[in-house]
Formats: sequence, C-alpha cells, structure tokens
Amino acid sequence: MSKAIITLTENAVNHIKSILASNEQAIGLKVSIKSSGCSGHSYKFDLVTDVEAVVSDTLIEQSGVKVYIEPQSLMYFIGAEMDFTEGQFKSGFTFNN
Repeated sequence: MSKAIITLTENAVNHIKSILASNEQAIGLKVSIKSSGCSGHSYKFDLVTDVEAVVSDTLIEQSGVKVYIEPQSLMYFIGAEMDFTEGQFKSGFTFNN
C-alpha cells in the first residue's frame, strides 16, 4: 500500500468545507508553492471554480473535499499532513512533514 501524497487533518477538512460552502462556484482548493523573499518559499491557496483550469494538477480527495496540487509544487507536499490551526494571534493552514 503506497503512502498518500498528502493527508488532511479533520480540522483542515472542516475549514476547507467552510471555505467552499461560502462560495457556491468553488469545487476545491488549489495549493501551490511560490518563491518569496528571504524565506525562499510561501504557500499559495486559490479556490478552484473550473475543473479545466486544474486538469494537469494532482487531485487529492479526502472526506468530501478536493485539494489540487500543481505539478511544480508536488515534490514539496509528498508525505505531508495539512492541518488548520487557530490561535489567539494567528490562524491558518500548516504543513507537517
């Protein structure tokens, strides 16, 4: 049995469902890595409203949500766990390798 490219925690799934529910045209969430400043990379999130726009992306389906990963970013996500955390001063998606 092969390991999933990326797994989503229950918190991540629930937050993605909330995001998608607030936009009736959204069919999923696209995740990618972009080059940025001194840190080197940052995560980018986009709503997917057209399946044709993500035809070359890798689709991860878990617990009723769809997450698309663009080919150039795929190597950064292999074996990672995507979570959503909420704190007093900061909330957001996190990735644990």
